[in-house]
Amino acid sequence: MPAPLTLPVISISPYLPTQHDQYSDLDRARVAQDLHRACRDIGFFYLKVNDYVTETERQRILDSGREFFLHSTEEEKATIGLAHGD
Repeated sequence: MPAPLTLPVISISPYLPTQHDQYSDLDRARVAQDLHRACRDIGFFYLKVNDYVTETERQRILDSGREFFLHSTEEEKATIGLAHGD
């Protein structure tokens, strides 16, 4: 029996202006590869935000995502689909 699929947990800290100097270009390239792979191969990932987003901001982000996915048309959602990129 195959192992259960787990979603990757990805932090974008290397790209944040407040933390940029703590990371190298190689670190940023790894994050970009991880994001690309997760989107291409799985379609979902967890974005680790607890180091730089307050609980209030986190809740607003979740609410915005729910609003988009619950109230947007399929055409609106399709405009950001991977079919328009890689």
